[in-house]
Amino acid sequence: MKNFMIKHFLILIMLMFTAMEAEAQTTAFNFQGRLNDGGAAANANYDFQFKLFDALAGGNQVASTVTRANLQVINGVFSTTLDFGAIFDAGNRFLEISVRPAGSPNAHVVLGARQQILAVPFAVQATNSTNSTNATNAQTAVNATTSNNALALGGTAASEFARLNSVNTGSLEITGDLKVGGNMRQSNTSYGGVKAMLHAKPNPSGANPTVVKCYNAITNSSVPPCGFSVIRAPASFGVYKIDFGFAVTDRIVSVTAEYASGCEVIGNICGGIGHNFGANFVKFNTTTIDVFTFAAGNSDDTADAAFTIVLY
Repeated sequence: MKNFMIKHFLILIMLMFTAMEAEAQTTAFNFQGRLNDGGAAANANYDFQFKLFDALAGGNQVASTVTRANLQVINGVFSTTLDFGAIFDAGNRFLEISVRPAGSPNAHVVLGARQQILAVPFAVQATNSTNSTNATNAQTAVNATTSNNALALGGTAASEFARLNSVNTGSLEITGDLKVGGNMRQSNTSYGGVKAMLHAKPNPSGANPTVVKCYNAITNSSVPPCGFSVIRAPASFGVYKIDFGFAVTDRIVSVTAEYASGCEVIGNICGGIGHNFGANFVKFNTTTIDVFTFAAGNSDDTADAAFTIVLY
């Protein structure tokens, strides 16, 4: 019987692959072939084995063997479903088919050369596609409303959602509150946002002020001194030179002084009473602003005081 199989079984493979229905897509696909027995179309039941390899000859078997026992062949045509798993992600795949009469104790006989599986079955890789799973490209999906992450839209139109890490060349209109969990940053060439904030307190003995709080919106630094340099002019009470490290000539500046009581103020007016202080500024050069603090009712032109400066 084995010799009969070898001499008289011929096969003309006709591959017709289709993915399973997209609505419930799996890694299975349909296979149809034509089997001849002794030159005539076969009409009987046969045991089939299907194997995948990574080469036309030799090579390695990919995935497990798929067995179809007692498969009916009518007028030479047979049809079945094959499922080798998610192995169509890379590389060539070649299908090897072997057959024997149904229930025969003899070994399966390989029929002809391996057949290369071409484009269509590779579409089953979409089952594991990162873009499909995460609905990255859900706008092109027919059933995007049922995509894994599409439900998170909560019925809101996609056009009303902000895109991350993308440049907005138009205006952003917000009717409610704008809540930002991180820092607010803006390039130095743009307007509207804060570019720098700094709060400093004077030190005794003419030392440079201590930067208590600050934020550099250009570098996103909030660790004092945030890249800023604050120097007290030698032998000059209430005169401070601040170098921001970026161009400030076109910036809008706001500077205020802090009310102080007792000896929180160090310098020429330290007393035991509270003092009202004022502050003003002058843009000294491209990156530097000079701040002057003074005390109300004090005869001196300037006096040491804590101050806050904001650049827009």
